[in-house]
Amino acid sequence: MISILYSCGEWLDINQNPDTPTEEVVSESVLLPGIISTISYELAGGFPARHANAWVGQCSLNGPAPDVQTFKILDTDVNNTWEYTLYTNVLKNSKLLITKAENNGNKYYSGIGKVMTAYSLAIATDLWGSIPWSEALNPEEFQKPKFDTQDKVYEAIFILLDGAIANFDYTGQQTTKPGSDDLLFRGNIPAWKKFAYSLKARYNMRLSYAKAGATQADLVLAALDKGFTSNSDDADFAYFDKTGAENPWYQWYSKFNTLYLDTNTYIILKKYNDPRLDVFADTTYAEGVSGEIIPHRNGLLTEIPGVTSKLAIERTTYDDGEDKQPYFITKSTPVPFITYAENCFLKAEAYLWKNDFAKAAQFMKEGTKASLLKLQVNNEPALSESAINNYVDALPSLPSNFEGAQKMIIELKFIGNFLSVENYNDYRRTHYPTIVLPMDAEYTHVPYRMPYATSPKLYNKDNVPSVEIDKDKVWWDKK
Repeated sequence: MISILYSCGEWLDINQNPDTPTEEVVSESVLLPGIISTISYELAGGFPARHANAWVGQCSLNGPAPDVQTFKILDTDVNNTWEYTLYTNVLKNSKLLITKAENNGNKYYSGIGKVMTAYSLAIATDLWGSIPWSEALNPEEFQKPKFDTQDKVYEAIFILLDGAIANFDYTGQQTTKPGSDDLLFRGNIPAWKKFAYSLKARYNMRLSYAKAGATQADLVLAALDKGFTSNSDDADFAYFDKTGAENPWYQWYSKFNTLYLDTNTYIILKKYNDPRLDVFADTTYAEGVSGEIIPHRNGLLTEIPGVTSKLAIERTTYDDGEDKQPYFITKSTPVPFITYAENCFLKAEAYLWKNDFAKAAQFMKEGTKASLLKLQVNNEPALSESAINNYVDALPSLPSNFEGAQKMIIELKFIGNFLSVENYNDYRRTHYPTIVLPMDAEYTHVPYRMPYATSPKLYNKDNVPSVEIDKDKVWWDKK
């Protein structure tokens, strides 16, 4: 992975380290793999996904309150994501990629850089609200950058995505084009264009309550017309059965071995008689409950192994008496940035905003089917297509009122987007699904945002907003 690109002692030019190249000599093809892989590992599959999903009850950690799973979170907990993943890594290097690519006339590299910047900015602003951007990454001019309001950050996100799409439409001569260095689509520029449009749909839906919902629905549907059209389009980052290259959930689970199926996910899976219950969860193995699926509630400490169900993720260590059961996440399971299944759920909700309940139901089912078709156990299809069709056909009818229908769409999306940070965003935006809070939770509701990191509080205290994570909502959280 590419981290910060340092110059080796500018005051002593004759003694530069050739193993630490300056920004001036680093090419687009060197920058790109590190940007994509870091975003996948640290953002799509890292801290934001792990802890936000514990907050909304997708997964549980075995441990007593107070802790992060019971909403006890400190500025030090977010330091790595804020400082070392976002600002001194992916945002910095994406800016460098865009600048170099534009200077060299390499429009495709520039477009990819803009998509990756937009994706990372959205992660940041959705977690923290106001963030440095317009004055960020320019320490020579702005040592203490201002924090742009979230509406301005979202304007920047859409400008970046529109600029990327324009770059991908470029037909002129370029010095070099992405290929094997593009770890997401292997230089397939039409795929990147679909990716950009799919993100436009996601972010326009994010603003459904901050702006006019029906108007946002039109923007979502217009973007989806040019977005992903099947599972084969998905923006999946591949991992491998090789030390250091494994899926981030596998790596994290192998260190801690404490991820369990949360009560909230269990309730929804049981509500819809969803076959994914037997895929996501290991059965218990303690005496008296062996072979059952029993959810775990955040804030609960079980000292007897095997009384509640762990997530079926491959790992390196096992408790005494614990069987090795089939895994839905293995060392080589990809991490998705966004999927066709999510696009279908976005389309379902967009049609709901337009009072077209028939099409809303159609795409809710299509999204459910698409997510089931992708689900694997030990890298093989978890369910047959006929079994999937039977399940989807047997789903309850979509309720005939807006709130009931939105709740059902988001509940099924919650399962289809299992372990995605989007679940936290959807919950704050729609207030669905209904959440059973952790035991001894720090607050009476899920926190509205993450706390700001230590460094801006110490070194940019005049600009960092004063917020309380249980009281101050992000801008688009207006329902």
